[in-house]
Parts: sequence; C-alpha cells; structure tokens
Amino acid sequence: MAIIVSKNGNNAKKLDESKFGLEDKLQEYVKNNPDIIPIYEISEDAKLLVLAREFSTNSGPIDALGVDQDGNIYVIETKLYKNPDKRIVLAQALDYGASLWRHSGDSTDFIEKIDKKVSEQFGVTLEAKLQDFFGIDDDGYIVETMGKNVLSGNIKFVILMDTVEDRLKDLITYVNQNSRFDIYAVDLEYYKHEEFEIIIPKLYGSEVKKTVGKTEDRKFDNKKIITWIEEASIDNLTIDFRSTTKSYVRFNSKRLDTIMPSRSENNNSWSSNTAYYYEIQTSAAGWIKVLLSLNSKGSSKNQKVGQAQVTKHARLNPKDGWTYFIAKAWNVDTESGEEGIKKSIIGILTSKIPEFESKILG
Repeated sequence: MAIIVSKNGNNAKKLDESKFGLEDKLQEYVKNNPDIIPIYEISEDAKLLVLAREFSTNSGPIDALGVDQDGNIYVIETKLYKNPDKRIVLAQALDYGASLWRHSGDSTDFIEKIDKKVSEQFGVTLEAKLQDFFGIDDDGYIVETMGKNVLSGNIKFVILMDTVEDRLKDLITYVNQNSRFDIYAVDLEYYKHEEFEIIIPKLYGSEVKKTVGKTEDRKFDNKKIITWIEEASIDNLTIDFRSTTKSYVRFNSKRLDTIMPSRSENNNSWSSNTAYYYEIQTSAAGWIKVLLSLNSKGSSKNQKVGQAQVTKHARLNPKDGWTYFIAKAWNVDTESGEEGIKKSIIGILTSKIPEFESKILG
C-alpha cells in the first residue's frame, strides 16, 4: 500500500510503506505514544498509559506493561518482520501473563514493582503519573483494580507487529471465541516523509470479544446477585449500595463491625477511612469471586487492631507499608448455570464467610 502526501494540493508525493526498524525503537515509541495501540476501538472511552518497559517476570521481561483508566492491565509484546513465526508470539505473551499472575505475590508487591518502574522511567511516582495522565484527583480506584486484576489473572494481551498474518488472525479469533482471554493484534503500517513519521494501526480481535461479551454465558447482571442476597435475608450482611457498581457488589458484615469502628460517616471505598469491605466481583469474561479486602489508607488505631485480627487468618500476610490487601478470596462455581451460581454465592455468604469470621473472632 502507498499513500500520497501534498501541500495545498501541490507537489504530491507517493510514499511507499517501509519497515519500522528495531524492536527497541518500537518499544520506546509505544511508551511515548500509547495511542499507537487503538484500545479506543475496544472501548470508545478507553485511554492507554504505558507504565513500564522491560517489566520483569519469572518467564522473562514483558516488552511493555500498560493500564487504562478502568484499571485493566495490558501485556504488550512488540514483534517485527524479522520474527519468522508470529504464532509463537501469542504463546510467549500468555506465558508472561501467567508468570505475572502466578508470581506477583500479593497486590501490594505488584503495585510496589510498578511504582519503582514508573519512578525509574518517568521520574515521578505511580500516583502522580496516573493522576496527571488521566486528569484525575484520586488514583485509588485504578490502583485497587490493577491489584485485583493481577491477582485474578484478568489480563489483556496486545501483540504489535508490522504484518498480522492470516494464520495469527485465525488463531486470535479461535482463542477469543473459545476462552476467557482478551487477545488483540495490532498491524502497523509505517511511512516516513522528511522529518515526519506516519503510522496507521489496525486492531484485530476486538470484534470477536464484543460478540462474545454479549452472549448469555459470558455476561452476568449484578442486579440478580443483589436480588438473591435480599431474598436470602442474610441478617449478618448489609449491601452497601453507595459503592456497588456494574462490576461488583459490596457489602458489610455485622460480625466484622464488632472489631472495626463504625463506618457511618464514610463511603465504603478505597479513598475513605473504611477498614474493610466484602465484595462480589464479576467480569465480562465469566468469572465471579467473593473477596474480603482490607484498606489501611487513613485507618484509625482501632481499625488497625481489627485488621490485625483479620490478617492472622489471611491466606497471605501483607507487607510493611501496605495500603490495600485481599485477605480472603472464594471462587464462585460458574460452570453449572445460573442456579449453580446462585447456590454457590449464597453458600459462601451463609456458610464460608461465617466460618472464616468465627476463626477471626475466636
């Protein structure tokens, strides 16, 4: 393909497509110009920030790690024409994602590594970078969601290359159609004219995920979860409608309230003084989890004492200086249909949570 450039309709010049060059140059270009990855074709308002290059994992360094304003994590791999089999790239990207999920330890550990990388590459803290790039005053929701996504393995994959072969397109279509992964390939057309560079990105994979996301077995309505909880009349639990969204249902426990100060003056959110919350978290990919999360940001002395009682029985111990910590997680059975999901959620709320709280309260 060629494009024609001219000035005021004169001196038209034909530009032939050329090669981008070294992958390292492309990685740097992506970091400085994240719009080269058109995630706005996945979600109209999506905006991508590349937080780190060469982000280390046990499987090797990820070329680039990004995040959008909703806290979605993007593993970005850059592979140019010199790579003979682009299908191998897909397996490599998934391997990085699996390593990121398996070896991140806890959300605090992951966020600390990101913060260190951002400081090295941009000279500012993660908090400052998120607030500046997305034009927000509080980055808490993004950080919180990033932590949850890495712990649950909810990661999006983007492969950048100069040519997306038909075999790779077919493979991405197949995987997206038959899995819970979000995999995209970006085909880059590159032209150069004097001091100007012209790049035309084409995204593959988004149309499949939009179709899959609309099917009944992949989409879940949180209103049904709220109805189930209300119908079950669980005396110990109270839904916090102020903090419940399309992605999660948050609720409090009267038992944990006995070791935590009243939250009547707070909103149940990351940036408040709330010491804990339960959350039923759902995803368009189909998974559902029930989480017990602790938030130390602004915690009072009494709240910290209550949190210490919880962490004695947590699956992991938070590191020094932690702000957000998932103390317990229960997986919901999503394989047996809606009735099975309902039974699994209510079972967790009426049986597993009281058992865990009994251990905490002695």
